[in-house]
Amino acid sequence: MPSWDDDVPRWDHFDALLNDCSDTEDDGDKVDWNAISQAEAGQHLADLLLQLRHEGSISSKQCCVIAFWAQKSGSVGPASSFSLRPDAQSGHYQRKIDKVLSENIAEDGSVYQLCLPMNRRSDASRVVEPHPVLPVHERLWEEISGSPDIKQQLRDMVDQDLLPASYWSHPLVVSHAGTDPVHPVALYIDGVPTHRHDGVIAVYAFSLVSRIRHLVAALRKQDICKCGCRGWCSVYVLQLWLLWCANAMACGRWPDRRHDQKAFFDESDSVRAAFAGSDAPAICAVMFLKGDLMEYCTTWGLPSTATYLYGCPF
Repeated sequence: MPSWDDDVPRWDHFDALLNDCSDTEDDGDKVDWNAISQAEAGQHLADLLLQLRHEGSISSKQCCVIAFWAQKSGSVGPASSFSLRPDAQSGHYQRKIDKVLSENIAEDGSVYQLCLPMNRRSDASRVVEPHPVLPVHERLWEEISGSPDIKQQLRDMVDQDLLPASYWSHPLVVSHAGTDPVHPVALYIDGVPTHRHDGVIAVYAFSLVSRIRHLVAALRKQDICKCGCRGWCSVYVLQLWLLWCANAMACGRWPDRRHDQKAFFDESDSVRAAFAGSDAPAICAVMFLKGDLMEYCTTWGLPSTATYLYGCPF
């Protein structure tokens, strides 16, 4: 008969297996944690706290209090900017984080301040406030400039006839026949739930060659205009801004004015003012406006299926 004792593994056998697994790890993927500087550690701490806050793993109070004790213990880095003592009022923690993040956005030259009619929830009034967005043409031109192979990929798709029929019939493609191929792009808009009773309207842009999505705008549904327009005041300005981006991509030149034909802002648009009128890396054409039926009828303003005269929005 077999002995049960012979089938029982010994603890030293498990130790040997663990040692074998540790020896087979790739040394090239290891990070020398002891070589990380104090400034880098402080940056990683701030990024981790904000990531946990955005994921909902910790509250705003916990995020600020951890940053407070880290600062008191000698930590350096951006985490000290949103540190707050533990006995502060409950509403001050989130306002502290919002203030720090808004200041960082204002200092970022890639952010475009889009003045939108919004609903101010504190007094239920209609106000026009700057809203941070990322211009579509800037995101796509940056991707094309940073990817040297993307133009060759587009030429291969043209030679192999891998693009849809709408590409060849597009007026911009027809007018540029015999030159460098026009880069096809698409816009995708959809609602993204963030809380049980709230969400955002997210706008994405992506190239039909690389398929890399860029989040260019996000409007919180509770903050859009509620003057009786059912949010159309905010969405209309957003569409005008998208039209401005599409015209810039079609012309292949950096715009010399803002979307409302006003001069660029001195602070947030200083880089755009320097590039105004210069040639862009590529000419792009918007081929598709993608989204579900809900966004077609609400955000884009097409008739819904419940319409008596026009049952099909297309």
